[in-house]
Amino acid sequence: MYIPRRKREDTLYYRLQEEALQMAQQLCGKVWTDYNPHDPGITILDHLHYALLEVDYELKFPFPDYLPHRQESREPDFRRAALQSSGELFSPSLTTPADYEKELCATFPEIVNCRVWCDPSSRYHICIETLPDSDPTRLQHEVTLFYHSRRNLGETLGEIRFGEIRHPEVPQEEENLLSAGPSAAGEELGAWHQGEFVYSSLQNDFPDCYGVNRQGMPCGLEASHRAAILQLKGYLSQYDYLLQAVFSQINGLSELLAVDTDIPAYGFTPIDLPDAELLTDLRRMREAVPVDSSYLHRQRGLYLDLLDRMYGEDTRSLISLSGIPVAGPEAENRRRVRLLRRLPLFNRHRARTWNLLDPASADAVICQTLELLLLPEEMSACSLTSLLAKYELRFRSDERFFSDFSGLFPALWQFDPAVEQTGDYQIHEVPPVPVRHHDLLLRRYSKYLYFFCHDVIPESFLLSGDDPARYRVATRKGGKDFLLLFRCTDRGDWLPLGFFPEQRTVVSVVACLREFVASVRRQSGLFYLVEHVLLHAAVAEEEPAVSLHGVSFVFPAWHTCFLRRHVWEELIRERLPAHLTPCFHWAGMEQMLRFEEIYLPWRSALAGSDTGLQQQLSRQLVQWLHTQENSV
Repeated sequence: MYIPRRKREDTLYYRLQEEALQMAQQLCGKVWTDYNPHDPGITILDHLHYALLEVDYELKFPFPDYLPHRQESREPDFRRAALQSSGELFSPSLTTPADYEKELCATFPEIVNCRVWCDPSSRYHICIETLPDSDPTRLQHEVTLFYHSRRNLGETLGEIRFGEIRHPEVPQEEENLLSAGPSAAGEELGAWHQGEFVYSSLQNDFPDCYGVNRQGMPCGLEASHRAAILQLKGYLSQYDYLLQAVFSQINGLSELLAVDTDIPAYGFTPIDLPDAELLTDLRRMREAVPVDSSYLHRQRGLYLDLLDRMYGEDTRSLISLSGIPVAGPEAENRRRVRLLRRLPLFNRHRARTWNLLDPASADAVICQTLELLLLPEEMSACSLTSLLAKYELRFRSDERFFSDFSGLFPALWQFDPAVEQTGDYQIHEVPPVPVRHHDLLLRRYSKYLYFFCHDVIPESFLLSGDDPARYRVATRKGGKDFLLLFRCTDRGDWLPLGFFPEQRTVVSVVACLREFVASVRRQSGLFYLVEHVLLHAAVAEEEPAVSLHGVSFVFPAWHTCFLRRHVWEELIRERLPAHLTPCFHWAGMEQMLRFEEIYLPWRSALAGSDTGLQQQLSRQLVQWLHTQENSV
């Protein structure tokens, strides 16, 4: 056994030498007469070739070698770079009866054998054979909790029985991929990492006679000789800082490839060389930024494109569904990173749903993923009910508002918004101004506003109250009171909102109201999923029926994120398991409030033991869904 010797002309170093020498001869001709190794120019070229050879060597490591974080473990962290093993990426998304059987036997030692089957009404029944000394009551409770923590969309638990099972035991030799968990990550990928790449100046390899290495300049030199050495040192330092920047970027690859919101911070690091302070302004160097952050964000975007192709996704298009503008590559990458973190888990568990026994449990996986598409990281969605309760406001549709509360408000005004005078009143537009802390200011000015005085607000105001063109201020000639007016969405009437002592107060109030409305509409993007199988048992024969294998999505029709309804519906159809049929309901504010009045207590009731309350709320929910279908 021996290692075959490579021919000298086949090495990169030799090719660099030959090509550089040919180029020097072509460019310089007879001006540069000595091309032997003792010539300083040839020596500098050889050092540059050596540095390039080192860069080429360190850039040809296997890809996993660049993944370890230099300040952490030397083992590659594939999850940090959003790289999943095939066992995780391609594991089944549905938990089958066989999966339940394997997991139950593996989780509970007292279970000798079990059988799980699904009836035509999507109810899973479990028959358990246990050891003689087991506690059936405790085990039934724990198995119930176990099932609901792994429940699929569109299914529910039927009966748990105890007794002897007369069918062959379930084979245990195959491991369930869903239960493999995070420990399976990276098992198919291995790497060896040398540690952080450290650059050493090429000047250190020069002989002492040049005066540029660690020994520094000899003593007693003439000024002209010292100037020549510094000139050579300054020339070589350009190569040093260029190559050091390359090594710094190599060390930062693990951060650049990490699916994270941060990018590596590159800076100039002074090289440990004698007399370097005579040539370099160290203060300015430390303040300089050698790599533009926009370039790094573009590089991060290219890596996210690669992950998209690996996963068969298009996160650029997905984040555009919300309609929220993305301000530059940094913001776009941040939203794509949040989505890519979730997509592998979503693809594996997209059929998983919320735990019936825990009202505070997370929503179905498909809902969690859609929320990532819907909202940027700094935004959070909540129910319209909780938003109005925060301001102690009641909501009414325009029809009910103007019929039930007309006596609580001054008479409606009629005038052309283009005119500047009506009767004895001058009409002025309200200039838009920026406002901060609109919640605090709004509470301060609430005593002037009829809405807040009577704790009621019309739908038209919540739909268009952020439009500055719908506000006017009316003042009587010589008067000191300023009346704020608002034009309703589908009416030509102008609704008085309140009198104010100063015009600047009116301007501040309008700014607060506009921000309040925008905040309510922005935060009220919460949507809901209803599994029909949970309603089916409560529906009597004479009541409207729901599809047993269906799920209903209830979306806020007013929210700007859902303007492209057909796109959202198609996206859900693509992601939803094939055995389920989606139904879509686009609810207005009044319909959504009525839905939340039923849905939120219903979800809490499912975790309790009051079956009468569960059936009552289920029937109301079915009636709401049926009414919405007929209205469409």
